[in-house]
Amino acid sequence: MDNAKELIVSMAAVACFCIAVSLLVYATHAVNQEIDLISRYIYEQHAIYPYR
Repeated sequence: MDNAKELIVSMAAVACFCIAVSLLVYATHAVNQEIDLISRYIYEQHAIYPYR
C-alpha cells in the first residue's frame, strides 16, 4: 500500500509541476505581448513626435 501512496504523491507532484510550468509559460507570453504592445505604442508616439 505504501508504494501506491508514494506513486500517487509523485504523480500529483509531477502534475503540479507541469501545471506550474505551463502557467509560467503562459504568463511570460502574455507579459511579452504586453511589453511588445507598449513599446510599439511608444515607438509610434516618438515616430510622430520625435522631439517631444
